[in-house]
Amino acid sequence: MNTQQQALIAALFFGISSALSIMVASPLFASLDLDSQSYLNFAPSRTAIYPLFLSLFSGLSYQIEITLILQGALYSLSLGYLIYTLQMTMRSWFITILFGLGVAGNIYLQAFNSVILTESLTFTLMHLLIAFVLKASYQPEAQSYRTTIFIGVLGGLLAALKPAMITILPALTIVIVLIAYRHHQRMGRQLGICGLAFIAPLLVESVVYYQAHEARVSLLPVTLFGKAAILTTDPHFQIPSTLTGKEAAILQATDDLFAPYQSWLATETNPLVTSNITGNIEVFGQWETLPLLEDRNGLTRPSDDQLATIGQAVITNHKMSYIRLSLGYLGELWAVQSLAFSHKLFGSILPIFEDTPLNNALPTFTAKGGPLDPESGHFANWLSVIIFPAFALLGLASLIGGLVSILAILTGLNKNRKRPSADMVVLAALHLIGWSNLVFIALVNIPTPRYLMPHFAGFVLAALIGITLLMRVLKTHRSDKVQNSHT
Repeated sequence: MNTQQQALIAALFFGISSALSIMVASPLFASLDLDSQSYLNFAPSRTAIYPLFLSLFSGLSYQIEITLILQGALYSLSLGYLIYTLQMTMRSWFITILFGLGVAGNIYLQAFNSVILTESLTFTLMHLLIAFVLKASYQPEAQSYRTTIFIGVLGGLLAALKPAMITILPALTIVIVLIAYRHHQRMGRQLGICGLAFIAPLLVESVVYYQAHEARVSLLPVTLFGKAAILTTDPHFQIPSTLTGKEAAILQATDDLFAPYQSWLATETNPLVTSNITGNIEVFGQWETLPLLEDRNGLTRPSDDQLATIGQAVITNHKMSYIRLSLGYLGELWAVQSLAFSHKLFGSILPIFEDTPLNNALPTFTAKGGPLDPESGHFANWLSVIIFPAFALLGLASLIGGLVSILAILTGLNKNRKRPSADMVVLAALHLIGWSNLVFIALVNIPTPRYLMPHFAGFVLAALIGITLLMRVLKTHRSDKVQNSHT
């Protein structure tokens, strides 16, 4: 049996394993999330790619079931293709097997393939992107313009599918430069081809979008107001003097509404609990605060421009608080099952607020007794004693590995313009794509680990490559030490 046949068997095995894993994980989440209807109805605040995918089966009585089967199948096929490419390029069964087991065995990730959300297609596109980056890095003969076009198109599709993925553009720019430099190619031409390929899906999405809507609707004003709302819980918060009377009144009422949460923050010492709940409270600030203020205080809803003004003013006046919040969110993105972990090991209990609307932001109320309720006895919560440390360790390894790989490339460039190895190019690519997006999310969004999952495969692969390189260095060092002892 030759190498290609072995790689095909591995791809088939892990593709089927992931399909089975999806079936096992599917009961964890309902097939329709709070955001699902906005995609099914193609709300103006959504991009066109996923609604277009959903429309393939519109009108059918089993539209949701067929869609879930198709996106699960595409995911399994993409993982199989990545496994095949990984083995054919790196020729390491150690990496291929552990990578396949790690990705296929991530039940939390697999569960999103059974939900009407963009996550499943994002996973699929990311698998394919990693596969083509591997080809371009390890196989010079494969680094044709066609490979560059595929990388660009996949990056553009990711940005068109999830706007937060726009960070992939600067990351891919650096990746293309590194690949071209490694293979003695013309950087300008490669960048131009990749750039045009990247733009193409965005243009298609724009055409489809404007056939359904007259103008884009942005969630940025609501997002900025959510940031302002959660920053009112900072002990040093002050209302910016630049706000108008109405804007200041809304912010003051928000501060009063969030006061019970601020009081609880002063007494809770477990950062795993506070960081997680803070993200939930921020979502409450985005979507439930304004209707509540209108009902209780008679404050009419401000315009989108006023919401944006409030958010920008608060962030500008409380820069350090915003940075601390974002850094906490960056760590929280890796804290999968942190609440259940804290409850099982430390007995942490979530608060109950007298002002009952705030309780709607707590999973102990919204998911009472289910797998997402950290205080329930669900089996998934007991697994948190394994899941949380595993993700925390992966996050730490990814942070260290990313810094080391980038420093190694920069050091090599300073020493006689040494061209980076394929291993270092791939390591830098995976970390740049992943970390640039996570930092952006931490700055502008909330820290749900769901946003980490598109990068899970990349971070696992990067960790395995890093371990392999470390083992190689230690082996060489040991060999040199033995050789020196004999001389």
